[in-house]
Amino acid sequence: MARNAGQIIILNGVPRSGKSSIVAEIQANFDGLWMSLGVDRFMACTPGSPVPPPVLRWQQAVHVPGVYDLEVDTSLLTPGECADAIRRRLAEGPAGSAFRRIAEMSSDCK
Repeated sequence: MARNAGQIIILNGVPRSGKSSIVAEIQANFDGLWMSLGVDRFMACTPGSPVPPPVLRWQQAVHVPGVYDLEVDTSLLTPGECADAIRRRLAEGPAGSAFRRIAEMSSDCK
């Protein structure tokens, strides 16, 4: 029996930009199981613990290349509209390429 490999959606943005609200829309309205592994959830599970160094590095560097597969403006769109844009992108493509492009950028620097 063939199995789907699954999909990963990374929501990136400044604090209070609406990421959790978009996650709630995805979990409520997308087919299948969608799991949120956000930093906020990690911090809630480990009260008093500092943000792990890999997460800090991610938070500091994530916008540096400015390479994304899809951008939504949460100041203009509701969480539901953002989730709909994500759903359309997943369904209609094109396939994501941001990770590949970022990897190519980093290999060009060597």
